[in-house]
Amino acid sequence: MNPVGRGSAAGLFAISAASLAYELALTRLLGLQQFHHFAFLVVSLAVLASAAGGVLRLLSPARLPPHRLALGASISLLVALAILNFALFDSYSVAWNLGEWAILLLNLTAAGMPFLFVGWLVSGVLAEAGTQAHRTYAVNLIGAAAGVALALLVHTQSGTLGTWWVSLSLALLAAALYARGRTRRWLAAISVCAVLLLPIMVRAIDIRLSPYKPLAVARLLPDIEGTHRTWGAGSQLDVIVTRSLRSYPGLSLQASPELPRQASLFLDGDGPVPLTLACPDSPEVRNLVDHLPSSLAPSLRPGGRVLVLDAGAGLDVLVALAKGAGEVWASSRSPEIAGLLRGPYLDESCGLAGRADVHWLADPPRIALAQADPGSFDLVLLSLSDPYRPVTAGAYSLHEDFLWTDDGLRAALRVLKPDGILAVTRWLSTPPAEEARALLTVLEAVGDAEGIEKRLLAFRGMRTATLLYTPATWSQSDLQSAKAFLNSNAFDPIVFPGMPDGSFNQFNRLPVDSYRELFDALLQDPKAGLRRSGYGLRPATDDRPFFFHFFRWGQLPEILAGMGLTWEPFGGSGFLLLLGLLGTIGLLAVVLAVSPALSPRARRAPLSARLGIYFALVGGGFMLVEVALIQRLTIVLVEPAVSVAVVVSTLLLASGVGSMFADRLPLRMTLMILMLALLALAGGLGPGVASVLRLTSPARPLATALLLVPLGAMMGVPFSGALIRLPGRDGGQIAWAWAVNGAASGVAGVLAALVSLQVGLTAAIVLGAAAYGAAGMLAWPAGRRATSD
Repeated sequence: MNPVGRGSAAGLFAISAASLAYELALTRLLGLQQFHHFAFLVVSLAVLASAAGGVLRLLSPARLPPHRLALGASISLLVALAILNFALFDSYSVAWNLGEWAILLLNLTAAGMPFLFVGWLVSGVLAEAGTQAHRTYAVNLIGAAAGVALALLVHTQSGTLGTWWVSLSLALLAAALYARGRTRRWLAAISVCAVLLLPIMVRAIDIRLSPYKPLAVARLLPDIEGTHRTWGAGSQLDVIVTRSLRSYPGLSLQASPELPRQASLFLDGDGPVPLTLACPDSPEVRNLVDHLPSSLAPSLRPGGRVLVLDAGAGLDVLVALAKGAGEVWASSRSPEIAGLLRGPYLDESCGLAGRADVHWLADPPRIALAQADPGSFDLVLLSLSDPYRPVTAGAYSLHEDFLWTDDGLRAALRVLKPDGILAVTRWLSTPPAEEARALLTVLEAVGDAEGIEKRLLAFRGMRTATLLYTPATWSQSDLQSAKAFLNSNAFDPIVFPGMPDGSFNQFNRLPVDSYRELFDALLQDPKAGLRRSGYGLRPATDDRPFFFHFFRWGQLPEILAGMGLTWEPFGGSGFLLLLGLLGTIGLLAVVLAVSPALSPRARRAPLSARLGIYFALVGGGFMLVEVALIQRLTIVLVEPAVSVAVVVSTLLLASGVGSMFADRLPLRMTLMILMLALLALAGGLGPGVASVLRLTSPARPLATALLLVPLGAMMGVPFSGALIRLPGRDGGQIAWAWAVNGAASGVAGVLAALVSLQVGLTAAIVLGAAAYGAAGMLAWPAGRRATSD
């Protein structure tokens, strides 16, 4: 095999593209099946399994030809899909059913097998490349970048299964490119057939969801009248029309039963997001809006300009119109919802998105806020479009939400008129959690808390709590209207200027009004109020955008005692799962890093401890930066899958280009410049992101890519530059370096998620910069090769 020949280069390009397309497909599959996309885990699994492939190559007594390894990757892609789809892991029962751990292990093993075969193949190609290792590595990275871009494009037309099938077709193509003679022709024909079968397989195979996903439950309803499915670049939107499923968050029990018909929308299986199939002036809608908590704010500013954020399918748009709003601007998290309302459901929704007084924005909330003029709205409504999630020890900690950060609410206040109203609604928690964090986030966004209790209103129903804030003080007319609204709907005040004590806790009576007590404590002294709560309630920020992360270490005894007693993913201990993953992957990484010592070939030319640490630092640094950037840039790129695609493909493509010149660049100086560049990025990322948010839709991904290109080019030098400087460039040393690099990268992916949750995304980038700086101290000066000591 000529590792740099045209046929081999094309095969390497194709198998690398298949690997990254599969990585994106696996992220999307987990996002659909489970309660989170687990991008960090997929990335860690990919590099760990690839490292294991390098170790197997060293330990294998025979050299498997590349076409067989590519064929192995193809077969394992089919096996992985079958196992992940039919041996479905149940995260809700794992705390008490030990059998689920065996299923989880089976799932992770199956998911990792394609990466293992690709790692086996690539490490072999690199080991045999000799002085051309850096160019071979460049082909690997550029092919991987192309695979991500292709997968994202296919997802918009065929969803997760289409992306998976494209990965399979690319792997078969790689096998054909590496093969010879009749075998090549047969494999090429199979690859073409796989592509032609794509539309059939997308329709024939149905992805199984966790039975606790709302979409899975909704599918069981007996009176489903219609369904619809569409895909975006990084999401799947399902619509179910049934009379058995309706959603009116916080609806008062005083409402009459004549309520409007709805369709239910599910984004990646979560929901339902209600799509009301009625006109604003219909009797059913008027009955509805008189009794929803979100209708108080529009009734206090009739005829005003209203901005509805996280608008879902427009329930609060309907509320604002029915309450006499002059004009309404609406922004949903998913562009597919806006397309649905303007397309197949335009008539059924009474033309809501096509009305002259409704402006449905194409951009999601944070981008819409960045592009709006200051002081342009009388009312900013943050709708409650999230499904209810019980709160314990961080079962849902990993969800990023850039709207519900202090920066997000500060942006909402910026577009508010001086006498306008900011209204937010959250689910009611026992003890208080979501609603208390919402209050703290408003306080942090306002900044000047003096006299804020005169500018706040807060009330609760049976399921929700609503906060209203005005930069001015409430007028007597506002307070009288609000009091009448609360009394007519049996809503209890939590914060209400001038309200006598006897008027609190009247309707939904509690033995102790913990909501009022905690809100009063937070308003008087936020720090003391934070200590009073059993949860971690400090406001989320753009650097730590995890609104549902309520874990604090003082909860640990209670969490361990209650493991398996709450009906939540991982027994309610999702944060502790990360710690367990870090320990498990750390042990696997150590095994992988030392396993090459079992190979006689590696023992003849061992990788020195200094070089082993160097390759570990380089791999860990790359992954820390990559995972942190994926999460941080989701605010710009909207969808987590799109962020994965853009960040990974740009970094890999630029790294491939940088790797091409690794033999001409001084390694130590490059690493030191890279460290300084990353530190500068960490310091300037916030203002940079704010500037990018104000750009037009096509310009945002381009600006993001341009930001990442110089970093990626430098990040491609340390690994490949070290490979070509190894003493004698022994194939065993290169395979060992591949294993150590991948093992450290696997640990760093989970570590990045933990650091981001507890400290912030900037801290993960700084930690990555420190790893590159430490590697620079270990790197050899210009003109020298590594020594074997």
